[in-house]
Amino acid sequence: MKCGSPFSFMEDNMGTNFKRIYIIDYLKALAIIFVILIHSLPESTKSNFIVVYVFRMAVPIFILVSGYNYAMSITRKKHISAWYAWPQFFKKIVELIIPFFIVYCLYIAMTFANGQSITLRRLYRVFLLATYGQGSYYLLLIIRLMVFFPLFYIIIKRYREKGVLF
Repeated sequence: MKCGSPFSFMEDNMGTNFKRIYIIDYLKALAIIFVILIHSLPESTKSNFIVVYVFRMAVPIFILVSGYNYAMSITRKKHISAWYAWPQFFKKIVELIIPFFIVYCLYIAMTFANGQSITLRRLYRVFLLATYGQGSYYLLLIIRLMVFFPLFYIIIKRYREKGVLF
């Protein structure tokens, strides 16, 4: 395997039948930088044109990249039912939930450190509804994408020539 230059977009991935697409890595890195910038900027700058129309593209970039990666995963599996095979699906969910759980444990610790209390209603909103705190919606958004993406994939693949896109 040869080492990819920053300007090469594809590279053989250790003898497998798929290629690494570096632009995907670059898009993820850019989106990560945008998220960090959005969350570190003062409130007074968050209505700035660049922030609103460039930095806030981070989540749509992540969703598009996730959708593309899911499509490539389904294509490699050769059959849509492999996507829902319990061991692989469970592994994908756990890979999402563990970082979420760690971050929200830190959130709870910081809440207590600031002298605030945590109610059962607040815990429910944090862990089950993901409606409390910045970015908490993202976990449920990605889980929904994982669940419904194969359906979207089938519809788009079947009706592509008719121009059916979401």
